[in-house]
Amino acid sequence: MSKNNFWNFRNVSDIEGELLLYGYIAESSWWDDVVSSKKFAQDLKDLGDVKNITVRINSGGGDVFAGHAIYQMLKDHTANIIVKVEGLAASAASVVAMAGNEIIVPATSFLMIHNPSSVAWGEAKDFEKMAETLNVIKDGIINAYVAKTGKDKKTISKMMDDETWMTGEDAVKEGFADKVETSTTTSNKAVLNGNLFVVNNVSHDLSKYKTRPQLTNEQSTESQPEPSLVQRVLDFLKGAPQVPATPVPVANIINNQEVNEEMEIKNIDDLKKAYPELVNQIETAAATSAVNVERTRIQDIEKIAKNVDPLLVDKAKFTEPIDAKELAFQAMQLDGNKGNAYLANLVDDSNKSGAAKVVATPIEQKTEEEKKEATNKAVDLIAAGGDKRRNK
Repeated sequence: MSKNNFWNFRNVSDIEGELLLYGYIAESSWWDDVVSSKKFAQDLKDLGDVKNITVRINSGGGDVFAGHAIYQMLKDHTANIIVKVEGLAASAASVVAMAGNEIIVPATSFLMIHNPSSVAWGEAKDFEKMAETLNVIKDGIINAYVAKTGKDKKTISKMMDDETWMTGEDAVKEGFADKVETSTTTSNKAVLNGNLFVVNNVSHDLSKYKTRPQLTNEQSTESQPEPSLVQRVLDFLKGAPQVPATPVPVANIINNQEVNEEMEIKNIDDLKKAYPELVNQIETAAATSAVNVERTRIQDIEKIAKNVDPLLVDKAKFTEPIDAKELAFQAMQLDGNKGNAYLANLVDDSNKSGAAKVVATPIEQKTEEEKKEATNKAVDLIAAGGDKRRNK
């Protein structure tokens, strides 16, 4: 699957083509990104003169314009379109599903239809215009559902108002699908945790929906599921003890080929092969966290740097990285060592010069004879000074 595309085409044989739509449909608005619509049309054409195209869907929806445009392109194609819902076809993805000449929904998969929605800003007239636009869009979606189910528009409109979730059996009963597949090569067991809905190894954010699917025992995992894949990865990276894992069913694209097989994930390399996008998200999150931690460390060091030896600061930043607390402690130790070294040097200098052996005698302790001698010497010095001035 191309990095910039939300779809993947491939030729299974000379007469068999395949389209994979897993995840969000259209990362940006279909109308804003004209290149995408042209690229999709070209990729569809590049399949050649195929007789059958299997469309595999596991998507919570996305851009309504993209969904409707894909629906129309598939409807206009001369090949027999076989749609397989491999987990979820909701919102815009359910519109794409209606392009199938035959629509197959496993008993453990889901199909959901609801009203289109958007965001408006401005005056009352802007909201009125948006309401008109949404009504036009809804009418176009209704036509796609009516063409498949044969139901009247009023009934379909009410189902969309109610945001209707359908299992495979419900979809067939209501005319949205032709066949319930009871045996598949992939496990569609689902996990619903708040706004996160994981089915067939693909996560869907349901925060934009008003309702949630009702899972039966057949559709959902056991009440005490083993740790999630993300949790297992985080535990693995932290070196935490690993809970024995059951083989993980993989439905992904490896080297532009779909893989539907039991793969036991034992290490990071296995995980990268099975879930490259998940691993990329985890690595990106880890890198972002590391950058933020390092930025904070440097900023904390800068706050105390002016009071610390520059050489010690550089060492703390780059050659032997430590945090600001450790740097402050080392700086205090260094200052203490400098003070001790200064005192030691004074003592050493004193010992070498002999000054330490000189004993000072207080003047009060001198005898009368010593005092008289000192006075006579002073008089002699003064007299000698006077003689020098006279002989000058």
